[in-house]
Amino acid sequence: MVASLAAASVAFAPAAEAFELFGYHLWGDKKQELTPEEAAEAVPYKPDLTLTEENEELKESLEESSDLVSRADEPPAGVNALYARAVSDRKRLIAALYADGRYGGTVDIAINGMPIDDIVVGGEPPASDGDVPVKITVDPGPQFTFDEARIVSAGSDADISENPADYGIKTGEVAGSQTILSAGDRIALKWRQKGHALARVDEREIVADHATNTVDVTYHLTPGPVAHYGAPTVEGQERMDPDFILRYAAIEPGKRYDPEELAKAEKRLRELGVFDGVKIREGKELGPDGTLPLTIQVEERKRRYFGAGVTYSNTEGGAVELYWGHRNLFGGAERLRIEGKVGRLGDGDYEDLDYSTKVTFAKPGVLGPATEFTAEVFAIHEEPDAYVRTAAGAIVGMSYKFTDEISAKIGAEVERSRIEDALGEHDYLLTGVPLGLTYDSRDNKLDATKGFLAMLEMEPLYDAEGGNGMLLSETSLSAYRSIDSADRFILAGKVAVGSALGAGLEDIPADRRFYLGGGGTIRGYGYQNVGPHRGNGKIIGGLSYFLASAEVRTRLTDSIGAVAFVDTGNAFRTRYPDFSEPLRTGVGAGIRYLTPIGPLRLDAAVPLDKQDGDPDFGIYVGIGQSF
Repeated sequence: MVASLAAASVAFAPAAEAFELFGYHLWGDKKQELTPEEAAEAVPYKPDLTLTEENEELKESLEESSDLVSRADEPPAGVNALYARAVSDRKRLIAALYADGRYGGTVDIAINGMPIDDIVVGGEPPASDGDVPVKITVDPGPQFTFDEARIVSAGSDADISENPADYGIKTGEVAGSQTILSAGDRIALKWRQKGHALARVDEREIVADHATNTVDVTYHLTPGPVAHYGAPTVEGQERMDPDFILRYAAIEPGKRYDPEELAKAEKRLRELGVFDGVKIREGKELGPDGTLPLTIQVEERKRRYFGAGVTYSNTEGGAVELYWGHRNLFGGAERLRIEGKVGRLGDGDYEDLDYSTKVTFAKPGVLGPATEFTAEVFAIHEEPDAYVRTAAGAIVGMSYKFTDEISAKIGAEVERSRIEDALGEHDYLLTGVPLGLTYDSRDNKLDATKGFLAMLEMEPLYDAEGGNGMLLSETSLSAYRSIDSADRFILAGKVAVGSALGAGLEDIPADRRFYLGGGGTIRGYGYQNVGPHRGNGKIIGGLSYFLASAEVRTRLTDSIGAVAFVDTGNAFRTRYPDFSEPLRTGVGAGIRYLTPIGPLRLDAAVPLDKQDGDPDFGIYVGIGQSF
C-alpha cells in the first residue's frame, strides 16, 4: 500500500474555504471580500425565478445565466447595487431566451414587490425585514425556427459554398441566436481558409416574424482579395533571439494566407515553454506591397525555476527530490535542468539509500522547427526488490515531428553499470541506439476522451564486457472513446507487449528485463512481483511480457469522477509472451478530482491471484489518468 505527497504551490483562503494548486483554483468558494463599509451596506436578498411554462431544461439554463440566482450568496453593497444587478440580469435572461430561439419572451423582475422599472435610483429602497425578496418571472414565449436564409457576397468563389445550411442555418430548426452568430463566423472562416484574410460578415440582417414564429437571416459578406504573407515582425521579446522566433514560427513571406498555418505556428511557439503568451496579430488591411502584415507578439516567462518534491511509500520509505532549471540559456529556448534525488529514507540503514542525479539539456529547432536535440548525463544507485544497481552514463538524441500526431526519435547511449541480482553480480558496458515512433491523436494528454496513443520503442544494445548483443522492443496501443455526447462516460483500454532478443536471461542487465506488478502495470500486486522468480522466491524478471488494462471512467459532477478498472498480464522467461502460462489479474476502483492541470487520481486494487510478496490490496495516488 503506497501513498505519495508531491510538493506544490498551495494557498488556502481564510478558514480553508478554497484550495489552489500551481495557481489554479481547484475547489471551494473564491469570493471577493467586502470592505467593512461595503459589508455594513450589504443587502441580503432571496431570489425566486418562475417560468410560466413547464420546461426544466430551459429553467436550469436561465438560472445558470442569472446573476441574481447564481450570486445570491454575494449580497450587493447597497440597494442601488441590487437594483443595478437586477437591471443587468434582465438583459442576461433575455439573451438566454434568444439563445433558445425565443424572441417574443418577457422578463419581469420585482424587488420586494416593486417592479424594477418603478424603482427610483437614489430614492427610498423597498422596505423588508430580513432578506429582500426578488421575484423573477419569465414568460419564454414560442420557440422560433429558421425559414429563409441568404448569403449576399461582394465576390464569388466556386470552391466555397454559399448555402446557409452548410453553416448550420437549416429551415425548420431552432433559430437560436448563438447559431446565427456562429454561422456568420463560419462563413467568414471558410473564405479565410481559401486565402481571403480580410473576409468578414459586415451585417447579419435578422427578421423575426411573430405571426409564423419564424426567422429569416441574411448575411452580408465582404470576402476581400486573396492575401499573401508579408515579412513577420516580433514584439515583446526580451532575451529571446527574434530571428530564432521567426525561424521557429516558419511563416514564409509571400506564401498564400492560411489561418490554420498561423494557428500551428502559435502552438509551436507556445510549446517551447519559454512564453507565457503568444499571439500572431494580423493586419486589418493589406500593406502597400499588397501583402498581409503579421506581428508575432510574445510574453516571456521567467528564465530560471527551482522546486522540490517529497514522496513516501510504506514499503520503500521516503524520498526527497530537488531540481533547478533554466528555460532560455542562449536566446534560442535552450533548456537546462539539474536534479537530484535521495530515496528509501527510513527504510533501512544509511548504506541502503537510493540516490541519483541527472543533468538534461535540450535545444529545439536544431534542423528546423520540427526537430529537437537532447543530451543527458546521469549517475544512479538504486535498490528495488529485484536488484541492486550502480550506474553512470550519457544519452544524446534527436526527435522529429512529422505531423501533429506522428513523431519519431533516434539517439545514442553509453552506460557503465554494476548490478547484483538473483543471478549474481555482473559488470556491464553498454552502448545502444534507442529508437521510437509515436502516433498520438488524444484530445487531452492527461484526461483523454477520444483518440489513440500508439508507441513503438526499440533499442539494439551491445555489452562490451560480456560480448553480448541484444535487441529490446516494446509496443503499446491505448484507445479512448466517449459513449455519450457530454463526455461523461469514457471507455479506455491499453495493450502492451515487450520482447528481448539476442541474449539469454542471465546476459541481459537486470534493469533491462521486464517486470510487472504495481502502479502503472497490474495494480493490486507487489511492485515488480509479477513474472519469473527463482526457486527461492527471488525476482529475476522476464524476456517478454504482455499487459492489458481496461477502464470505465464516469464523471459524476463537474469536478468529481469515478473509475472501475481491470489489469491483467504477466512477464515470461521466453523471448515472446507464452500464453500457456496463467495471467495475473487485478481489479479495483478509484476516484478522480478534476482540476485544470489534470485529474488527481486515487485508486484501490486487489490481486485476484495473490502470490508470495503480494499485498492484500494496493493504494495508488497520482496526477493524470493511469494511462
